[in-house]
Amino acid sequence: MKKDTKSIIKRSLLSGIIYALLMEGFHLIDAESLKIWRFVFYFIFFGGAMGATRYYDLKKLNETKAKRKQYKNYSQTDKLAKD
Repeated sequence: MKKDTKSIIKRSLLSGIIYALLMEGFHLIDAESLKIWRFVFYFIFFGGAMGATRYYDLKKLNETKAKRKQYKNYSQTDKLAKD
């Protein structure tokens, strides 16, 4: 697995667990009982959303870096051609 993929999975799991724990904590404060299906829903929904967002951000970042590198190489060859 790539380093980026591992990072996305780890951060998604961590953010999903933290969000689910906080939301279930708020429900327990309101004197509601702990419901596993609600915890799992929060975990999957929020963790999945964070994973998708992280994947999209890294994809755009890599595309931007590639364009900058390509432009830098082009401008260097252009300068050499003028000399």
